Amino acid sequence: MAARRSRKTAKKVTTAPRKSGGGQTTLVVVLLVLVVVLGYLGYAGLFSPVTVSEQETGPFSLMLQSQQGSYRQTPATIEAVRAAARSVGVEPEAACGIFLDNPREVKTADLRAQVGLVIAAKDREKIRRLPAAITYKHLEKAKCLVAEFPFRAGLSVWLGVMRVYPALNQAAAARNLERVPALEIYRDHATITYLMPIVPKESPAAK
Repeated sequence: MAARRSRKTAKKVTTAPRKSGGGQTTLVVVLLVLVVVLGYLGYAGLFSPVTVSEQETGPFSLMLQSQQGSYRQTPATIEAVRAAARSVGVEPEAACGIFLDNPREVKTADLRAQVGLVIAAKDREKIRRLPAAITYKHLEKAKCLVAEFPFRAGLSVWLGVMRVYPALNQAAAARNLERVPALEIYRDHATITYLMPIVPKESPAAK
């Protein structure tokens, strides 16, 4: 009887289930995904430093189309303007946008913007052959608060909004300047340049 119990006990020990390594595998996968995501965000510019300086900029010749609604439609509007430019032989220097409203303060349906292309001044007359929805705008030389941000992916545009505008607004407040819409210039696979015109605030006495 004792021998039978010993054999049963030994059998139980040898057939005990082993612990699975699935938990460690899941942790490794999660860490790898995290590294990939952070790497992509870093590539798109999340960790890039933002420096604001005062510079004289311009002049600029712009080919623009007005839009209203979500700013997410901006790439499609730019492509429509680009197609119109090509139809009359205009070769753009860069894409651009002037966003007139703050999405935190204005309803999405009411957001206004002028978006399109930076072009050579000599191409102004060609634009006259296009529909009235596409207009020409000339910006003279002006002193601006200037900041740059990497433009390496579509995500860079949204990261730039998150990183650059707080820095521009802080710089404007420190210099007692009005917060006015900035011109954004997108140079493919290079940089996004933000140009906020320097407009001093009026003193209470002047008002």
